[in-house]
Amino acid sequence: MCWLWDNADRLSGVGAILAFIVAVFALWAQRKHNRLSVRPLAAVTCSDLEDRIIVTLVNNGTGPLVVEKLRIVRDREILGDALYLELPDWMTFRWYVGNIDGRSIGVGKSIKLLVYDHPSDEFRAQVRRTLADLVVQVHYNDIYNNAQPVYERSLKWLADRRPKKG
Repeated sequence: MCWLWDNADRLSGVGAILAFIVAVFALWAQRKHNRLSVRPLAAVTCSDLEDRIIVTLVNNGTGPLVVEKLRIVRDREILGDALYLELPDWMTFRWYVGNIDGRSIGVGKSIKLLVYDHPSDEFRAQVRRTLADLVVQVHYNDIYNNAQPVYERSLKWLADRRPKKG
């Protein structure tokens, strides 16, 4: 017991060093956890409703999504950065967005890329056929500017024959 009293200053120094090492490790583990717990997850959703067609970019992750670039692709060739540009000029839309590069999307939030509603079944069918050839490609980052896997969504399912009403 005498040895402990004689070496108390050394033991307190060793204890302080061990406490510092544990604190540094805890800080590192917490930072890693924080980075992993705020990850964005891009998704392109399509709604082919009775009277409208909607294409939306959604963040289904647990952290903000920062769009580095969104590109529209056909046959592996980049066509542009907005869906509405790939449709005929005479078509009018309820809603569309142009280039969204650099925009951020909060958790559970979305950006409607295109909303088309027209009373004509023929016009909506033409929009479906045109969109069906396209792929939406999203390059995005998390809030720490870490690149996430490139997300691609083909819109080909819009070309599937829809069942008749009634």
